[in-house]
This record gives sequence, C-alpha cells and structure tokens, in this order.
Amino acid sequence: MIKKIATQSIKVDLLEQDSTVIDIGCGYNFSMSRELCEMGCKVIGCDPNPRITDVFEHPNFTLSKRAVVVDESVKTIDLINYNGTESATTIMSQHAGFPFERIEEIVKVETTTIKNIMEENKMEQVDLIAFNAEGAEYDLLKGIDGPIAKQLSVSFHDFRNLNPYYPNNERYYAELFETLEKWYTIVQHKWHQQGCVPERFSWNYWDSLFILKEYV
Repeated sequence: MIKKIATQSIKVDLLEQDSTVIDIGCGYNFSMSRELCEMGCKVIGCDPNPRITDVFEHPNFTLSKRAVVVDESVKTIDLINYNGTESATTIMSQHAGFPFERIEEIVKVETTTIKNIMEENKMEQVDLIAFNAEGAEYDLLKGIDGPIAKQLSVSFHDFRNLNPYYPNNERYYAELFETLEKWYTIVQHKWHQQGCVPERFSWNYWDSLFILKEYV
C-alpha cells in the first residue's frame, strides 16, 4: 500500500518495526521523521541547516547536521540560507530561488555521503531513503550505483530551477531513469501542482517514488 508520509509517498508495507530510514533534508519540523519514528522505524535525519535549533527527540531518531554529497573527498560545502524561509540549499545556481527571496547568508558546513552514513550505522541496505534536499537530490540520485535501498522517495526541485539541465529538465530524468531502472521500478513520477509555494511556481515533480523491482 502506498501512503503519504508528510508530503511524500511511501510503500508502507515495506516498512516494519525497526526498519532503517535515511531522511535527507529532514527539515526544521522533522515531519517525515516524526511519522516514521512513530511507526517504529529507526530514522537518521540529515540536515545541515544551522537554523535548526529545536531538535526532535525520540529514541528512534538520530540527527546528522552534515550535508550529504556524492564525493567523499569533499569535506565541507557552502550552505545558502534565504530570507523569509526556513529552506537552505547547497546548490548555487544563477537560475535558483524565487523573486521574493534573497540570499541572507552563506555558511560552511561539514559533509558526509550515503555510503558513510550506512557504514557508520552498520547498514548493508536501507529500507527507505527519502530526499527533500533542496536541489542536492539531483547529484545524489545520479551517484547511486546499486540497490542501496528498498525504496527511494523523492521531492525534486525543478520549481526552484535547480535541475542541472535547466531549462532542458527532462534530459536529467531520461539519464537518471536509464540508470535507476537497472534495479528500480518507477512507481510514481508525475508533474503536478502543490500549494506550498505561490501558484506560478507550484508545478513540479513533488512526489516521486522508486521501488526495487523485487518488491513491486
């Protein structure tokens, strides 16, 4: 059964007590991490945003305040905070952002990789990786080189013009799917509107889901 947890779709029958989850871009309100912890999952939330000061406390939750990157030789990265929003991005693009936003500060943050997170927590395979990473998901997904999780739940950020092939966004998806389809079935990937941003910016691939073929 596919169900929305916070704002992203997940095949919940693939999650059991003590299932392992990496929530990349868990955000200041920890909405997905909270629900998954209440379901009995063990969640590692990743978000380097220094504005996150009121940390969600739960015995099943661990917060990593490091930015997740592909290249483990990159030890620090710039994090861009915008005014009037809790969002922060590690992706600097001349096309990025909204007209009503401006860069408020740029801070240096430490990094990690999905592989390092798994090694630190003695994970051979993760039950779920959720991505809501304000543009970092593009590189992270292209960096996947095997069936590292039973399912990948992704909120893309085309609406912020952060697609690396902007304005030819579909080129990115063609390349990504060619790789992911070696192991995953594209269960959900639909261009649709969502009301969390002003209407003219609200079209996006908000809620994509990829599940290992053996579990579909």
